[in-house]
Amino acid sequence: MRSPRSLSLTSLAFPLLLTFVSSIPTALAQSDVPLNEDGTPKRNILGYIPNKSIAAAAAAIYGVTFLVLMWRYIQYRYHVMLYLIIGCLTYAAGMGIRVAVSSDPYTLGPYISSTLLVLLSPVFFILTDYMLFGRIVRALDMEHYLLIRGRWISRIFVTSDGVTFFLQCSGGGLQATEGMATLGTTITLIGIIAQLVSFVAFIIVALHWAYKIRKHEPQLWYANGGGNTDWKRLFWALMYTCIGFLIRSFFRSVELSQGHTGYLATHEGYLYCLDSLPLLLAIIAYVFYYPGMFLGPKAIHPVGTGSLPMSSPGSKEEYPLNNGSNAARPY
Repeated sequence: MRSPRSLSLTSLAFPLLLTFVSSIPTALAQSDVPLNEDGTPKRNILGYIPNKSIAAAAAAIYGVTFLVLMWRYIQYRYHVMLYLIIGCLTYAAGMGIRVAVSSDPYTLGPYISSTLLVLLSPVFFILTDYMLFGRIVRALDMEHYLLIRGRWISRIFVTSDGVTFFLQCSGGGLQATEGMATLGTTITLIGIIAQLVSFVAFIIVALHWAYKIRKHEPQLWYANGGGNTDWKRLFWALMYTCIGFLIRSFFRSVELSQGHTGYLATHEGYLYCLDSLPLLLAIIAYVFYYPGMFLGPKAIHPVGTGSLPMSSPGSKEEYPLNNGSNAARPY
């Protein structure tokens, strides 16, 4: 049952979400560009003046989501979710700085900070899904149905996330450097595409694993009531978040392929419609299906024959012992 504080924070988010969504058509319809004295467009880094109201609404709703997720963390102490919480906070900060960019769109500092925070935050969202899937598999002791050896799942996808983070960070910085914008855009695009390919591969692995469970473990897939049945709720919540992350990655790939002066990059509404909103709708799923409710020492719907006693990310205590038959396995 959600606490009164969690309910109040969630209820506060709904009017902010309505404000945010209702502002998107306005942002799509217009991109204010100041004019020089001769009537020609005065070019700034973005190519338009950011809408202060919608940036503030986005910052506020991501901030409220951060607070709700933080409250969930305090309730259940599931440390893997710290990555998602950090990403939510940095995205809110990026949108908050974007409010300052709207007041002074010709200064590099706020632009660089805002762009990098908004661009890189989803890396933490995707990292959360990578690590969470591995813990679901281990909690059920069903690693033998994975396409890739269990111990390599997290290693491969987390490493790919780190590499794409570095590429996007490097490219994002170069985009604001005079004479290096094109190179920066190219590097960022490579990072986004690599992230997209890795994430699609992860989804294939996850869905193939679920298919094998359904086919070969009907007692686990179709059972009604009991501890093991709740794992599907968390798994499908994870798969739902993948939809928002994919939409954002496809959008960024197309946007960057057009260059920093392309149509998508110079029309603000697409940023909110195809980046901010899909990501927000994705991470909100974890407010209602918080992994700590299913995994960890405070789980109220424990997954598997044993829960995952969490201490800190990467520690030996994270890995479960199912029926006493398996040793702790770091992957």
